[in-house]
Amino acid sequence: MSVGEIAAFVITRPLKKGLELQALLQKLGIQSFVAPAFEVRLREGKFLTQDESLLEKHGLRLIFPSINAVAGFFQGLKVADMVLPSSTECIAVGPATAQALSVAGVKHITCSQGTNSEALLELPGLQTAEVCAQDIVIISAPGGRSLIESTLKRRGFTVHNIHVYQRYPLPLPNEMFAVLCQQTSINCVFTSSMAMQVALKEWPQAISEKILKGHAVVISRRLEAQAIQFGMASVSVSSGPQNESILATIAQ
Repeated sequence: MSVGEIAAFVITRPLKKGLELQALLQKLGIQSFVAPAFEVRLREGKFLTQDESLLEKHGLRLIFPSINAVAGFFQGLKVADMVLPSSTECIAVGPATAQALSVAGVKHITCSQGTNSEALLELPGLQTAEVCAQDIVIISAPGGRSLIESTLKRRGFTVHNIHVYQRYPLPLPNEMFAVLCQQTSINCVFTSSMAMQVALKEWPQAISEKILKGHAVVISRRLEAQAIQFGMASVSVSSGPQNESILATIAQ
């Protein structure tokens, strides 16, 4: 299929990255609509004080799955007037998250090469729990990164969760509903499980039915399996979550 024959795509990722992808698609002559399926809000207040004793543990390791996790955690530290012990190891999912930790002043950073949960779980230090480094805290949002938690528990780690942000579903804009209703099928970009669930479960049924008939571009095999389980007619997997990778997959 040539670029000129590619049908329009609905981009469900957060607004900033969605607009960036839309600009890239526009350069190739591919029409797209940006409709974020959810928005992120950092927690406010001194919520980290309730975990102060946990965060002071020697040899503690913190897992940061995303830049949002870094932003929410270090904002929480600042508001609570707390300091992260220098002995704490921070484990980042992907280079971008590691960079955010570095900017926040963290010195002891371990980073996975890939940008998904599976890549993180391949790190040598997360294969078997040791007594001296058994406690791990996942910094995330409610309902996120369940694969990391369940796998680490099976490997013998004591896993804690600190939620530093929340993801809130967003409705499909009325003006976009009117446009999409005219399509026989709808192509979508999904970069998270929540975005897919919102689009297929919370957006109007007339739209979700058209999405199931269209093509989905996802960023992992896990999301591919989820899309197939939902009944998507056609699914492609990009090489990563970067907009350039998604663009390359759409243009293939």
